[in-house]
Amino acid sequence: MSLAVVILAAGKGTRLKTTVPKPLVPFASGTLLAMSLRNAYSLSPNKIIVVVGHQSELVEDEATRCMKIFGHSSVNLVCLKQTEQKGTGHALMVALPELHNYKRALVLYADSPLLQVHTLTKLLQAKAKLVYLGAKIDNPTGYGRIVLKGKTIQSITEERDCNASMKKNKLVNSGVIIAEVPLLERYLKGIKPNKLNGEYYLTDLAALAKCAQLVIASDSEEILGVNSLDELHRQAKVYEHRIALEALRKGLFIADVNNTHIRSYSSQFVFGVNCTIDTGCVIIGKVILGDNVRIEPYCVLINVTIGSGSLIRSFSHLDGVTIGAGVTVGPYARLRPGTVLSDAARVGNFVEIKKSTIGAGSKVNHLSYIGDTTIGKNVNIGAGTITCNYDGKQKHTTTIGNDVFVGSGVELVAPVTLEDRVVIGAGTTVRRSVEPDTLVVGQPTQKTISKRNK
Repeated sequence: MSLAVVILAAGKGTRLKTTVPKPLVPFASGTLLAMSLRNAYSLSPNKIIVVVGHQSELVEDEATRCMKIFGHSSVNLVCLKQTEQKGTGHALMVALPELHNYKRALVLYADSPLLQVHTLTKLLQAKAKLVYLGAKIDNPTGYGRIVLKGKTIQSITEERDCNASMKKNKLVNSGVIIAEVPLLERYLKGIKPNKLNGEYYLTDLAALAKCAQLVIASDSEEILGVNSLDELHRQAKVYEHRIALEALRKGLFIADVNNTHIRSYSSQFVFGVNCTIDTGCVIIGKVILGDNVRIEPYCVLINVTIGSGSLIRSFSHLDGVTIGAGVTVGPYARLRPGTVLSDAARVGNFVEIKKSTIGAGSKVNHLSYIGDTTIGKNVNIGAGTITCNYDGKQKHTTTIGNDVFVGSGVELVAPVTLEDRVVIGAGTTVRRSVEPDTLVVGQPTQKTISKRNK
């Protein structure tokens, strides 16, 4: 299959009331453009062409970033700038020179995040030289209406040009097409600018070619575009609900499908048997759960791997974390990127850990900060312990061996090492490394001063 995919991504997105270009508006785990690019890559095309416009450098950077994340080395990515935004037909004219060596071209949009690969595959399987993707929707306001004559599309009329009778037509155009490149080379130049705004519409291609066929999406929500914040919100909810239902059907128990926000791509969210997610949780990016994992209410998991039998208690925030088996985290824990919790470790309430490894069976249970630290096995970190890892200019590391006991209210001033079986008394500030089997205490002598009589 000689296929090129063209993604139209030149929009400004004024109605979205944002300073970033429309393709870079956040959606799910990434951006609107990322959703379209992921669909494109899933089809294994030979080339992907992104037509950019407003703040083109930023959009090109996002396209390149996405290619590194989920692209294939065999796919050639090209970004072309549409210097003047003169409509969808004009955008495809900009891409046309890059299509010369390909048999067919699929045209997608950077603001249609709900399209699914199986729908696009159905479109690719159509035999006609020109095929449009459409849908029947109850409220067709804002969409071009498709008029069929037999199986052939007779015309597609933008809503602003529809009369009262035509507006009752519920068969609408998504804008997505698959076309043979020779057909595009022949008929694109025949599209005339619209009399009202001077734009060239890709919809006019159907009337010119007189051979366009129609594939109707089974789910009408798939074709919806994002042109306003309320549309963005509605489509985000549709996407999250879709992924949650898919997970539910695969065996994940979700306490409240309508209040669980799974923003990962379906292929990124992997779970074993007997896993449960309670209400209000947010899942973002690549999240992998082993067997018998339980996530309590209102947790945030971002790019996390959690081993079998682990429990994440309520209101915990985990980002870029790897967790072993039989681990308990939270409630109200914050685990930052680079954190690794080994099997049977415990992290309790109001604990923050950053770029640190907690050994098997070790505990950091209460009100502590652990940063740039390596902790061995069976270590107890007392309440209120702080690793002082930043001197105002650079970060320093703390190393704690096996079977160490650190009392409450301890400050470990990095760089510092506590060897195996060290005991640190409560309230101690440790500034120098400590040898194995050593007790360190450093609290001042307590003084009691009586009140004076008045």
